[in-house]
Amino acid sequence: MRTPPRHTRRRPQHPQFGSRLINVGAWVVSGLAILAAIVCIGVAAAPSTAHAQPQATTQIQWIPLTSTSAADVQAAVRKSRLLGVDTRGAGDHPHDLARLGIPIAITALPLTGYTAPVDSFALPVLDAKGSVSDVVVAWLNPDHTALFVGYIRSFDVSLTRWPSLPDAGSASATVKSKHGINPKPGTQPQLVYFPFNFTDQWRGKIHWTAGGIGPDDPIWRIAGTDGQDHFVGNDGQAFHLSELPLAAHH
Repeated sequence: MRTPPRHTRRRPQHPQFGSRLINVGAWVVSGLAILAAIVCIGVAAAPSTAHAQPQATTQIQWIPLTSTSAADVQAAVRKSRLLGVDTRGAGDHPHDLARLGIPIAITALPLTGYTAPVDSFALPVLDAKGSVSDVVVAWLNPDHTALFVGYIRSFDVSLTRWPSLPDAGSASATVKSKHGINPKPGTQPQLVYFPFNFTDQWRGKIHWTAGGIGPDDPIWRIAGTDGQDHFVGNDGQAFHLSELPLAAHH
């Protein structure tokens, strides 16, 4: 597996489990045509189409996980060859990757009729001032016993906080206020991403900016007492599942 060259925009790479391929157009953030001012450095080059299939699994560097504790996830991520990318000089590439923040678990939203989603950890990368300059996304295997670093999202301007979402308590209060629904007892809000409808976004049929299109830009999922899932985006708005711009079934 080769190290990505500098000054190159990359599509995030997604794993293949058994004979089932994950649809990149549905489950992985491209960030190229949708989001401005970011750079995604991936494991290997992929075609620039919305539905490009992942690279061969021989190019994926699976790293064993001793546990899913913050320290063990950080240690595993540091072993990735992708973190050895040349970060010197100007251009479209990650910044100094030495300061990894606390890993945040991002769950793939389970939906009927879609190929098997993949859970992940997203790790903020901190600059010398403690702001977030990049986000490292590490995909997990089904048993959560190994990971590989799929891509790094770099911000032109460091963020004071990431993800840019209301806190969990505020998200629950928003669902109560907007939908009139309390969180289901015994549950906690989850950070999730969903299979985003890139096709309609590119065609201008939708304009979605509330997040959730990938682990580097998650939204809150809150189980309600009505038996339904409710969502709160980075715009502070509450959504029903039917309001999410989901990709077509595959």
